[in-house]
Amino acid sequence: MKERFARSSRGSILVITVWCLSVLAVFSVSLASSVKEKAAFAKRINTPDSLYSIAYSGIEQARGLIREEEETPVYSTFLDRWVNNPSVFRQVSLGDGHFTVSRSVSVGEGSTGSAEWFGLEDEEGKININTADAQTLTRVLKIAAKLDSDQAEELAFAMVDWRDQDSNYSHPEYGAEDKDYEGLKKPYFSKDAPYQALDELLLVKGINRDIFDRIRGFISVYGSGAVDVNTASKEVLTMLGFNQRLVDKILFYRQGPDGLDGTADDRFFVQGASIASDLDKIILLDFAEKTALENAAAGAKLDVVSNFFLVKSRAVNLAGASVGAEAVIDRKGKVMYSRFSRVQWPS
Repeated sequence: MKERFARSSRGSILVITVWCLSVLAVFSVSLASSVKEKAAFAKRINTPDSLYSIAYSGIEQARGLIREEEETPVYSTFLDRWVNNPSVFRQVSLGDGHFTVSRSVSVGEGSTGSAEWFGLEDEEGKININTADAQTLTRVLKIAAKLDSDQAEELAFAMVDWRDQDSNYSHPEYGAEDKDYEGLKKPYFSKDAPYQALDELLLVKGINRDIFDRIRGFISVYGSGAVDVNTASKEVLTMLGFNQRLVDKILFYRQGPDGLDGTADDRFFVQGASIASDLDKIILLDFAEKTALENAAAGAKLDVVSNFFLVKSRAVNLAGASVGAEAVIDRKGKVMYSRFSRVQWPS
């Protein structure tokens, strides 16, 4: 009897022991999985800080290079060190990743192709929406946003009304002032002051996200308002009101015999007042073309130098996660504004 009880007890203990070991094994696996998940989550949480630092280092790299340049240059060219400098801006290793500062540019005959340049973007090679008149802004909206003439003109005057310092409509039929915004679901007033950021355009009556995205690469809020003829794109020169024949002559002069910007045979304008005469020496201009260039330079719509630059930096770490940072800096390296994109995780 005692022996049978002892065997029964030992059997029970064995079952209990096996059961406990099984529970512990399951618990261990669960704990290990939980720890692994938490470690991965912690790493994921910490990743943005590292990526943001690496991305911002691209902006710091740009600031350092600009400060090394001549502080008050007489003119800008596509041969300047800030324009396309892969050794300084391409996949610069830092920590557990690298940053690249780059932008896409149009190249080739008729500017139909594109290439990646490793450098900064000239903010004064664009149309300044704080100084451009309604006619220029209309051309921006027609050329970049592909709007018809009436819609482009209507939005152009709304853009002017947003920045002017009065509450009067700048056009008898078009525009937008306080009463056009007061009836909105979330009402606000017309700013009646200069634009401080491009994003303000999304507050202007009629400017939606699609239109904004189409024009943002051709406009700026920085600089004197004079467009740098040495760096302006074909589209921007057309937006200034120059006809296609004159635009082609400017680009031909600027690009040199190989027809490409940023190469050793480039030519460039060294004085605003001499743009027309310098161009006329290489490519014959008619009276209307000379007059258009001279009036643009005299009216501070055209110049040869830039002092504000857009920096677009992208950081990528060893795991493939990435983040973008952008900033506008001036000749002294001062950051006028900066912002980051969201972290993009590898799929």
